[in-house]
Amino acid sequence: LPPNTFTNYTPIPNTNSSTVILLDALDSNIQTQMELREQLIDYLKHMQPGTPIAIFQLDIEMRLIQGFSADPQVLLDAAKGKRDMPQLQKLIRGAPDQYRRARMEILHAGFQMMGRYLIGFPGRKNLIWLTGAIPHSYLSDPLGSSFGKSFRDQFDVLNDNPDDLTDALTLSRVAVYPIDARGLQT
Repeated sequence: LPPNTFTNYTPIPNTNSSTVILLDALDSNIQTQMELREQLIDYLKHMQPGTPIAIFQLDIEMRLIQGFSADPQVLLDAAKGKRDMPQLQKLIRGAPDQYRRARMEILHAGFQMMGRYLIGFPGRKNLIWLTGAIPHSYLSDPLGSSFGKSFRDQFDVLNDNPDDLTDALTLSRVAVYPIDARGLQT
């Protein structure tokens, strides 16, 4: 507040949940990544202090950009910093199945690491996953399982079980909210 301005307003901190923002550069094109970054910066400029937020980025691996902080300026500095510049995806040559397999391996390993990191923080964590590739199950049945049949089909390529991924997030008390970074499409 400006000098000689007083208030009795005391913000009540949110003590039962935290927010995790995941910028998915693995599944988003460069233009979408730039727009996401600008929108994140704009959000952080106007956010209300009090809710702890952590920022992650997924490109060729999962990266922690900023650990939990309720200070909007700390989060804004992290979002504006150079360390959130994505690495360019290594070219994956071969059939589409090979690309999908490599992509799913990166996603699987990244979510496993994120789950292990988040388990050390108490309370519920809301993961806002900003991605250019929402699992198709959300499009066909938005009220169904967050990792539905189409997501399981992608894991069949790995001969792996997607429950391994969801188990790591469930044990860490993470609720996943994927948001299509491309916006509304027809």
